[in-house]
Amino acid sequence: MANWKSYLAVLLVLSSFNLSCGVPATSPPIGLTMTEDIPPTMTGTHTEYVPPTVTATRTKHVPPTVTATRTKYVPPTVTGTPTKPVPRTATATQTKYVPPTVAATEPSMSAIDKKYVSLGGEGGFLGQPLSGESTRDGYGRFRHFQGGSIYWTPNTGAWEVHGLIREKWAKFGWETGWLGYPLTDETITPDGIGRFNHFEHGSIYWTPNTGAWEVHGFIRDRWAALGWETSCLGYPISDEEPSTVNWVRQSRFERGIIRWSPERGAVETCY
Repeated sequence: MANWKSYLAVLLVLSSFNLSCGVPATSPPIGLTMTEDIPPTMTGTHTEYVPPTVTATRTKHVPPTVTATRTKYVPPTVTGTPTKPVPRTATATQTKYVPPTVAATEPSMSAIDKKYVSLGGEGGFLGQPLSGESTRDGYGRFRHFQGGSIYWTPNTGAWEVHGLIREKWAKFGWETGWLGYPLTDETITPDGIGRFNHFEHGSIYWTPNTGAWEVHGFIRDRWAALGWETSCLGYPISDEEPSTVNWVRQSRFERGIIRWSPERGAVETCY
């Protein structure tokens, strides 16, 4: 009975050893003892499973040819390439793109055109132009618009005339008449009631109640000395006209009259 139990214990040990080593279990001979059942071949198997060939393979896998390839990939020709596509022709093209013709366009705007633009152009009270620039006396120039006219000379500059004052001026012959060229735009009077234009040789004043009338010469000088329309005379209600008795010329006003003669000069009478 004791021998049977010993045999069974040896059999179990050998079975577990064979399973762990991956060797199929075989029945040992009955007379085999435990000391003979563990040969030294197990140690030999482990030492042969890890050969030194792995280290040799890694040293051959990293050759020095990689470094040689990089040195050839960056040649000095890269520096020379950018100098070719940047010729001096780019600068030459820019100088041709900005010709002096741009500066020459500005002087094509005449003084009349500039005045027209300053008054609002087509959107202003003058509206659309009706003619090009013209001249009648070979000295000044003018241009007519839907709502008025602009006249210019080198000495007077460019000024607009419109409305009933323009119509009155036209009756006297425009710039070729004795009033000459305008010296101002149509301007509102200080009292806010009337409007006027000064010309080279006189003025035209207008109010809604009196209409448009001219004043010039010594009679105009006297009226100006008295304070123009703010004087006791008020606004003119006639052009300069022939006078009576001992006077030669006169102009009538809202509240008086100014008469003139070579002997007496211009004398006012306020009512």
